[in-house]
Amino acid sequence: MSGYRNYAGQTLLKGSTLGNYKQPGGSVVISCFPKLVDNIDILEVLCQVWAEDVLASLSASQKKSFTHLISKVKEIIHKIYPVLFADEF
Repeated sequence: MSGYRNYAGQTLLKGSTLGNYKQPGGSVVISCFPKLVDNIDILEVLCQVWAEDVLASLSASQKKSFTHLISKVKEIIHKIYPVLFADEF
């Protein structure tokens, strides 16, 4: 959740001045994350994959690095994107 919120903040605030926000065009991560959180079936598996595949492989310094966590969040969501929009899902 923290990695996503930091990514969203960086993306949404990148071009803003004085608090003017706008939705970035074509952001797969920002468009998919709410769907992941709202779908309990995907969320349960996502939490398990995050704990076993991502967190277990990170060092203590990588776990504290927002930049590294943001990149891992983007990787995971890009992998899930085809599942969310598959015809038979």
